[in-house]
Amino acid sequence: MGKRRSVKILFWWVVILACGITFPACMKMDRSKFKPPKITMVVPNNLHSVAAVDANNIWIFGNYGTIIHTCDGGKTWEKQVSGYEGVLPKAQFLDVNRGWVCGMGGTILYTTDGGKHWVRAKTGTEKYIVDISIVDEKYGFAAGESMTMLKTVDGGKTWESMIKEEEKQDIHLSGVWFVDPLSGWVVGEFSTILHTTDGGKTWKKQICQDLIPKVDETQWESPMPGLLNVYFTDRDHGWIQGMDGVMLATGNGGEKWGKLPLVTDHALYNMQVMGKHGWAVGDKGAYLTSDDGGKTWKPQDEVIKTRFWLRDLSFSDPNTGWVVGYRGTIAKTQDMGKTFTMISGLSYDMPEFGITDF
Repeated sequence: MGKRRSVKILFWWVVILACGITFPACMKMDRSKFKPPKITMVVPNNLHSVAAVDANNIWIFGNYGTIIHTCDGGKTWEKQVSGYEGVLPKAQFLDVNRGWVCGMGGTILYTTDGGKHWVRAKTGTEKYIVDISIVDEKYGFAAGESMTMLKTVDGGKTWESMIKEEEKQDIHLSGVWFVDPLSGWVVGEFSTILHTTDGGKTWKKQICQDLIPKVDETQWESPMPGLLNVYFTDRDHGWIQGMDGVMLATGNGGEKWGKLPLVTDHALYNMQVMGKHGWAVGDKGAYLTSDDGGKTWKPQDEVIKTRFWLRDLSFSDPNTGWVVGYRGTIAKTQDMGKTFTMISGLSYDMPEFGITDF
């Protein structure tokens, strides 16, 4: 009896699907009343990095070598030719002319004319370069898989390794930040934090005691969380974000790192602090703000109305900022991050949300 009932249910599902496929034969529809979904999509690709040089000039980078640029604050966009077909996870600009972006297969691209032409630099590696930190017109640093750590002294045309091959470990580095040509940090798997004060010639390991599991023989030891991003405002004040909502802070250049109270359990990918204001984004639409210079953070769940991951943010001034993420998501704020307008992509308050495959 149960088998017959299952067959009957299957049969009716086939009939229903057949009606859906041959819709006009099953019921009449007035096509004149059908309105296509009003979804603005600048590009449909996953977007990973945004660089807001000023209120008008913004570059955004993503999958399939995607580079788009606006010179009018997001009213219009142009695609730029990267000559590359992989993921572009992180970019940085010094001004409206000079920019750099990293990618897979040892890729680092640079431009000196605002993206009219992108040139592939010589990196000497085929490893995935995940993050890049440009200090000035000469010095820049990059990090990636298998403990890849690169440095340039000629404005990004050529890069060389900062670590000897025999010293490398099988550790994936996810973030790099230099405040000047000498002082910098890299972070990655297994709560790895490394610091240099001589431009990458030597590195010292820094440890956050709050991340070390405190267990006895009756408990399983949980692994230390992966760290995904590092950000400093000067030589002393910095933050690190990671898996499971982990955020660390230091006020003395990393001599001591402290774990901030958890306000989300989602991975945090990037952040920025300007004066008293701070912003951070992460997985499943996580969006945090700070109004005390990054000392404390609050989740803002209903501000950027999405449950998709948000990968990067960039504020050109305390009022004007951009957030990018999954499936072409581009959101803009003009009021210090209190509200956002969806420039591209889909938010859950759109009436079209329920009829799309996002």
